[in-house]
Amino acid sequence: MIAGSARISLGTCLVFLGLGLFILLRGDSNDTYAGILVCSIALLQLFDYGVWHNLECNPGGSNDRATRGLYMYLWALPAVLCFVAAGLATEVFADQAGRMFLYGMGGVFTLLCLALFTVIYDNKLTMCSAPGPSGQLKYGFLNDEKVPIKPNLLLLAGLLMPTLLVDPFMLGLGTVGVAIGSYVLSKQFDPFMGGEWLTAETLLMNGVGIWALLVPAIKRDLAGLGGTY
Repeated sequence: MIAGSARISLGTCLVFLGLGLFILLRGDSNDTYAGILVCSIALLQLFDYGVWHNLECNPGGSNDRATRGLYMYLWALPAVLCFVAAGLATEVFADQAGRMFLYGMGGVFTLLCLALFTVIYDNKLTMCSAPGPSGQLKYGFLNDEKVPIKPNLLLLAGLLMPTLLVDPFMLGLGTVGVAIGSYVLSKQFDPFMGGEWLTAETLLMNGVGIWALLVPAIKRDLAGLGGTY
């Protein structure tokens, strides 16, 4: 994998933000949700850019702010996606029950995020990231004992569940496939799970944007063959 840099992070962010806005405005079923999903993933690279912009670990500096901001963004994202899916998606699996479930799940993640905020933005806490052996960033919150909850299966479920409820068999399964593929590939560059895997995975997860772009055409082709999706 190519070593990271401020230019790569910013460029990736801008390209996939543009793709997400295109999907958002395209007007196919569930494109509002899909576009916001793609934009949300792209914005992860903006925090990487903040770290690469100044790798020095100074309290309140670019590195510190970007690392803490990324941690909070990761935990806020499930709440955002749940509320967007419940309120704006054209279709949701088991429509009324599905939307109520998403609102409830969004509320839980909102409360969790508020609780984590008080810890992460404690003035005594400095949290920085640095490049690892493979050239990807090692996020400071992965190995910091002061961080109460590391990225885990709860976060993964919160990120994937809204998409699975919006479009289980196309956008949902495609997103799960990209997530699994990204994790497997990123682990190859960080076999001892030292911390670089998460940076690589957030970069590779932008593949969801390519899949979301193709979903309507794939659905039309399947419908032409007699399938219903």
